[in-house]
Amino acid sequence: MIPMFKQKVGMTKIYAKGIAELFLIRCNPYHWDGSGEVPDNISFDVYKRKIDETYDGCTLEIQLCKPDGCLCYAASVHLYEGGFWTGHGIGCFDKTAICNDPSSVDALTSAIMRVCMTYENLTNFRKVFVKYLTISQQRMNEIKKYTDDGKEQDEIEFESVIFADSMHMDVRCIPRHNGPSWCEAAIYREDEDIVTSEPSNSFYNHWVCQTANATYHLYIGIADE
Repeated sequence: MIPMFKQKVGMTKIYAKGIAELFLIRCNPYHWDGSGEVPDNISFDVYKRKIDETYDGCTLEIQLCKPDGCLCYAASVHLYEGGFWTGHGIGCFDKTAICNDPSSVDALTSAIMRVCMTYENLTNFRKVFVKYLTISQQRMNEIKKYTDDGKEQDEIEFESVIFADSMHMDVRCIPRHNGPSWCEAAIYREDEDIVTSEPSNSFYNHWVCQTANATYHLYIGIADE
């Protein structure tokens, strides 16, 4: 079963940290904290990063600046919808977060995450998580005895995966008192179900669970013998 949906998880801390580190290398290589005299090796150029693979049509800009009324320099982290080279005007999102410690990778990462979370909240951004689980033909045949042949099943059979946001999904084969077993998928955290899928008569399936802000896709495949 070939996955048809593209994973779209939004900004992650690992990605944001990588952007912060590149900004420091190019614009603040000796990690100046923004106080006192401006060192010779500081660049006030805009570090521009197109993040279209994370948010469609969005660009992130980071620049050392001196906010109004402040004695020290900071870094502005600007996220907007619009052209990479032509500037603003295509989209409607345009927000900036200020980082008061332009020497810190962690502080810059937090500012990037903050403006990105604002984007996700204001645009109703839905995350899409995709996993592919391969099970053996022998295991599939065992489950089919319950779902297809009506063999009596004593306890729930299941397979589990963990998505990129640490949410767990079980695909379960559940006994029925009279008749073949049935299957469902469940998204859960800390052993508590958050949402379940539509039921199915087949374990071998494309399973989909939806929460308030994310959709989870799990494709079941059978290993070649």
